[in-house]
Amino acid sequence: MNGNQFLKEHCTVLEHPDSNVDVYCLHWYMGSKESCGMMTNHYNTKGYTTIACDARGHGERYGTSNFLDWGGTVEELDTLITKRNRSSILIGTSMGGSQAITIGLKNPLVKQVFAISALHDGKDVAREDIVLSETIQRPSVLDGLPSTVHETPRKNEFFLIHGTNDSVAPMKHFYENKKALRVSDDHALVLDLPPLYPIAHGMPSLHTKTFEFIDANIMKPK
Repeated sequence: MNGNQFLKEHCTVLEHPDSNVDVYCLHWYMGSKESCGMMTNHYNTKGYTTIACDARGHGERYGTSNFLDWGGTVEELDTLITKRNRSSILIGTSMGGSQAITIGLKNPLVKQVFAISALHDGKDVAREDIVLSETIQRPSVLDGLPSTVHETPRKNEFFLIHGTNDSVAPMKHFYENKKALRVSDDHALVLDLPPLYPIAHGMPSLHTKTFEFIDANIMKPK
């Protein structure tokens, strides 16, 4: 599926006439583009063009494709970003956070990644010290979602947001991602959350401190 077709059939776009930057919201497992409404509306009012898309097998695509084909969604989003040829910011939660990391390591148009409650284990995600002739796919802790080793040292920024007491993506994932992606302390936010399974996993995406953290670090829309 080409970028234009994917955008038309599976995405919601909020254009901003003065924006030179696209903000993509990548939803969580069993979510949809509608799940991103708070995030996309917030950043559209701040001057960004925002885009939210249904992952394969999710939202309006439910039953039309394999909902575990997370790598296929990564390819579709990567193609769309390349087709639009604009500086891009990815904000992803859970499954979407993992996909955002993978795309951010692959596509040079992605200038910032904000990964919230990312499911990745982070091993071999960002081996900047190794220059490879091609992107190598490595096994992930989750079937269907490859960890990606980027072929050149990256020039973009990664931010991690995670909540304590997350039994779906425990703090171990946060620390492994932080180390592998070389995320500094000022690019990381840990929220002290109550042990409310499974709610604690999704809470950071709606937390006021998450929006404040992203607002303070996101690049300007033009």
